[in-house]
Amino acid sequence: MKNERPSFSSSEILGSIDQAVKKDFETHRRILSFEEYLGLIEENPKLHTRGIAQYAVDMMDHFGTETPVAASDHGEHQHPRFKLFDFPIDGIAPKVVGHESVQNHLYKTLKAFARQGINNKLILLHGPN
Repeated sequence: MKNERPSFSSSEILGSIDQAVKKDFETHRRILSFEEYLGLIEENPKLHTRGIAQYAVDMMDHFGTETPVAASDHGEHQHPRFKLFDFPIDGIAPKVVGHESVQNHLYKTLKAFARQGINNKLILLHGPN
């Protein structure tokens, strides 16, 4: 007895993919009418009308922080490390190593922009890491 796979026609396979994509599209509401978007703003205006500085702060807060173990064992003052910078980019670029003081300075600057409601400075990030 051979192990036979069920055979599907190409139209059945494409139909199945079509249904899965439609379901995913409707579930995640990727395209909204203007009225639907205004409804979302009305439900949660703070979330949908925040500026880029607040968005970046919220993103950094979402992933959280941790205190690196190596330096805390030596009793040195250690800045929290933002976990956001631990994720590899596209599976190619490795996580950002070190730079906890820079990460914290960036976070404090973004929080100040969000609190003031105005971005009156340019943040220039330089370098590969």
